[in-house]
Amino acid sequence: MKRFGHKAPTQWPVLDAFEAAGWPRRIPCPMKGKGAKRRQRDTVESLNNRQEGLRRIRFHVDAEGGISWEVE
Repeated sequence: MKRFGHKAPTQWPVLDAFEAAGWPRRIPCPMKGKGAKRRQRDTVESLNNRQEGLRRIRFHVDAEGGISWEVE
Protein backbone atom coordinates (compact mmCIF):
# COMPACT_ATOMS: atom_id res chain seq x y z
CA MET A 1 0.00 0.00 0.00
CA LYS A 2 1.14 3.51 -0.68
CA ARG A 3 -0.09 6.58 1.14
CA PHE A 4 0.24 10.05 -0.29
CA GLY A 5 1.07 12.88 2.09
CA HIS A 6 0.56 15.48 -0.62
CA LYS A 7 -1.24 15.85 -3.94
CA ALA A 8 1.36 13.88 -6.00
CA PRO A 9 0.50 15.71 -9.24
CA THR A 10 2.61 13.46 -11.48
CA GLN A 11 1.86 10.14 -9.76
CA TRP A 12 -1.94 10.30 -9.90
CA PRO A 13 -2.13 10.67 -13.71
CA VAL A 14 -0.03 7.51 -14.10
CA LEU A 15 -2.18 5.54 -11.66
CA ASP A 16 -5.35 6.93 -13.27
CA ALA A 17 -4.11 5.88 -16.72
CA PHE A 18 -3.47 2.32 -15.50
CA GLU A 19 -6.90 2.22 -13.84
CA ALA A 20 -8.70 3.55 -16.93
CA ALA A 21 -7.00 0.91 -19.08
CA GLY A 22 -7.86 -1.95 -16.68
CA TRP A 23 -4.32 -2.30 -15.30
CA PRO A 24 -2.49 -3.76 -18.32
CA ARG A 25 1.18 -4.58 -17.72
CA ARG A 26 2.22 -1.54 -19.77
CA ILE A 27 0.83 1.83 -20.78
CA PRO A 28 2.25 4.61 -22.91
CA CYS A 29 3.51 7.44 -20.75
CA PRO A 30 0.67 9.90 -20.07
CA MET A 31 3.16 12.77 -19.67
CA LYS A 32 3.77 14.96 -22.67
CA GLY A 33 5.75 18.06 -23.49
CA LYS A 34 9.13 19.43 -22.57
CA GLY A 35 10.88 17.47 -19.85
CA ALA A 36 8.44 14.53 -20.06
CA LYS A 37 11.18 11.88 -19.96
CA ARG A 38 12.69 13.35 -16.80
CA ARG A 39 9.27 13.70 -15.15
CA GLN A 40 8.50 10.11 -16.12
CA ARG A 41 11.67 8.79 -14.47
CA ASP A 42 11.10 10.92 -11.37
CA THR A 43 7.46 9.82 -11.16
CA VAL A 44 8.30 6.12 -11.42
CA GLU A 45 10.96 6.54 -8.74
CA SER A 46 8.42 8.28 -6.50
CA LEU A 47 5.81 5.59 -7.10
CA ASN A 48 8.32 2.94 -6.05
CA ASN A 49 9.32 4.76 -2.84
CA ARG A 50 7.66 4.31 0.54
CA GLN A 51 5.36 1.44 -0.26
CA GLU A 52 4.18 -0.51 2.77
CA GLY A 53 3.32 -4.17 3.10
CA LEU A 54 4.78 -7.48 2.04
CA ARG A 55 3.74 -7.29 -1.61
CA ARG A 56 4.72 -4.23 -3.52
CA ILE A 57 4.13 -2.98 -7.04
CA ARG A 58 7.34 -2.04 -8.79
CA PHE A 59 7.00 0.37 -11.70
CA HIS A 60 9.50 0.61 -14.58
CA VAL A 61 10.20 2.91 -17.51
CA ASP A 62 10.80 0.97 -20.72
CA ALA A 63 12.93 1.80 -23.75
CA GLU A 64 9.91 2.85 -25.81
CA GLY A 65 8.82 5.45 -23.27
CA GLY A 66 6.09 3.40 -21.62
CA ILE A 67 5.52 2.56 -17.98
CA SER A 68 5.12 -1.03 -16.83
CA TRP A 69 4.59 -2.69 -13.46
CA GLU A 70 5.14 -5.98 -11.67
CA VAL A 71 4.40 -7.37 -8.23
CA GLU A 72 7.46 -7.98 -6.09
